[in-house]
Amino acid sequence: MRSFGRWCAAVTFFLLVAAASGLSPSSSADAENDAPPGVMIGWHEKGDDVNAMRAHEAALGKRMAVVRLYEQWALPGPKVGKMIAEGRLPVVSHKPPPTVGWVTIALGLEDPLIRALAAEYQSYGRDVVFIFHHEPHDDAIDLKGGDYGLSLNYVAAYRRIHDIFVADGAHVSVGGNVSFGYAATTPWMLEGDPPGSGDALYPGDRYVDVLAHDRYNWATCRGDAWEEFSDNWGPVVKMAAAHHKPLIIGEFGAPPAEGRRNEWFRKAAAWMKSDTDARRWLIGFAYYHSFHDTCPWDFMNQGDDGRLGWIESFTNDPHFLEAPFPLARPTAGPATLPILLPLPLPLPDLSLLPALPAVPAPPG
Repeated sequence: MRSFGRWCAAVTFFLLVAAASGLSPSSSADAENDAPPGVMIGWHEKGDDVNAMRAHEAALGKRMAVVRLYEQWALPGPKVGKMIAEGRLPVVSHKPPPTVGWVTIALGLEDPLIRALAAEYQSYGRDVVFIFHHEPHDDAIDLKGGDYGLSLNYVAAYRRIHDIFVADGAHVSVGGNVSFGYAATTPWMLEGDPPGSGDALYPGDRYVDVLAHDRYNWATCRGDAWEEFSDNWGPVVKMAAAHHKPLIIGEFGAPPAEGRRNEWFRKAAAWMKSDTDARRWLIGFAYYHSFHDTCPWDFMNQGDDGRLGWIESFTNDPHFLEAPFPLARPTAGPATLPILLPLPLPLPDLSLLPALPAVPAPPG
């Protein structure tokens, strides 16, 4: 771990130079789009079990527009294509193993796989949200003692993947169908003043099209106080508004609490419809229907605790949509400054570093 950490530190300055040089194409979300027609409802089923999801949506009486899926560092499995063929919006994470890590990607050593990912996602021909390594803070050496690399290594890796999707025509800014999402958790996504300004892993507004953050009402599962949906997501929606970025909630949930989850859904729906920022920037969500850590989020396996509230709030209200609408297409925008962190000392000998790997032109 120490030797890997020193190697990550050695290339950090090199990646900072790359980020500051402005070599990547710039894009920013179009802040002038009208408010969305409603909120796309969505789901994640434990183990990406889409058959179980279909059974639950049939029982709840409304189709899921958004499907949250998790993939390895490889081409997407057949479930992604099936969800697109069914007219849904997949929000898909790809997470590399620690043996690959972030520095390897940032230095261009994974470009062949990234190119193949870009081609595969472009071939679907419909909107997809691509997320590189969800909840990355847990795996950062400098934040939580992880084994993937430093925060800046993640930023550089994310940006390189984005730039390849742009260069190969897959990204929405160049007429493609892939939007780039960023999925973090608290406290990291709200670090700083204003909230979010201190998130060391945020790739920058030029590179993020959709926020796809995760946050839960843990309550009895962890001995915390009960939190309403608006308590969880009000600050995140305000941050999305400040960045002019649409928010599709990637994961959320509430624990069983003697029927209290029904009212939690009702209050959530009312807030999403009444809060000004939520109506403008919160465009979708995916409920995390799974037993996770100490908490049973899977309310469909627990009688009416949650089921009744979901039906009353989301199934019966036309504001909550069962079909996805087109995502915003970004337009060219000014470059933003790179995220800078203190460099480890002593500084590396730059003569030992490789030449900056440019994003190659697509084949053909």
